[in-house]
Amino acid sequence: MTVEITQVNGCRKNLAGEVSAEEFEKEIEKIARDYSRNVKVPGFRPGKTPVAIIRRRFEKEIQEEASQQIMDRVWQDAIDANNLKPLTRPEIKTLENKPGDPMKFTVTFEELPQLEVRDYKGVEVKQDSAEVKEELLTQTIDQIMEQYAQFVPVEGEAKDGHYLTVDMTA
Repeated sequence: MTVEITQVNGCRKNLAGEVSAEEFEKEIEKIARDYSRNVKVPGFRPGKTPVAIIRRRFEKEIQEEASQQIMDRVWQDAIDANNLKPLTRPEIKTLENKPGDPMKFTVTFEELPQLEVRDYKGVEVKQDSAEVKEELLTQTIDQIMEQYAQFVPVEGEAKDGHYLTVDMTA
């Protein structure tokens, strides 16, 4: 298994991986055995379906699952080995997994950039006052009251500020 990480731009990186055909085949075999234990195939007792039949019948699903599991494993190993701090899950750019050939793939992801803080001592900072004006306080209280207001039926004439429900036939 080989892994190469390349910098695309400030935060984006590519991870290119290659897994030998033997390792890919082992993963396929392992998943096919799991399928044979759990999948019901007509004509066979549950858990007794031969692996060869499972591999033929579920070839596409098994290959996709094997590819995904290998990529997840390589991704996690690359994070641990290179002390990466990814911000996003990797997106698959390319994937080649033909039977008998090594599996090759490239994923792209964004990583937390390295920040270096320099010359921050002696910088003046303005701090806004924490004074609350009466007008702003009244306005905020009115908004909260309006938000939690409840409609109550009123008898009599409709006035300004009342909400009406009208049934009308024309």
